[in-house]
Amino acid sequence: MMRHVLTIVFFGILLLSNVCFARDLEIDELTMGGLPLGCSMDDVQSVYGSPDAERSVGDGYTGECVIWKYGETLSIKFRDGALDGVTTTADNGFATLAGAYVGMPVYQLDAMYGKPMNYVRNRKTAGKGMLYYRTVRSRNLGMRFDFEKGKISRIMTGLFDG
Repeated sequence: MMRHVLTIVFFGILLLSNVCFARDLEIDELTMGGLPLGCSMDDVQSVYGSPDAERSVGDGYTGECVIWKYGETLSIKFRDGALDGVTTTADNGFATLAGAYVGMPVYQLDAMYGKPMNYVRNRKTAGKGMLYYRTVRSRNLGMRFDFEKGKISRIMTGLFDG
């Protein structure tokens, strides 16, 4: 009888030790390309120069945003003159503070960030999906990694409206 109880306890502990809980990110972990959220347009321009294109958009939630484009693969979004998000779709030198970059094997994110808050596979296209990590501050503030064929294809940091 005692042996059965010990076996059950052992397997219970083993099972619980393998449970991985999603880790909330700190706000500074959303830094990408050396740009922390909240830095000014002047700060970005002093490091990366003038954007190739600029557009203003109303996002429907919190007012007007300005989006700067650098080439075809980098977008930097500002809200009220402060950096609100960065999106990159190529290995163009932009990486997260922990070192994640487009083209990196997606499985390496586990060692950097732990279990994601959300994991979505594309049901129509095999090998595609998205991982989302949120911050302690807000469930809509975080990082999103899109992947295809086991490699990161897009990284987005900042506020995800809606």
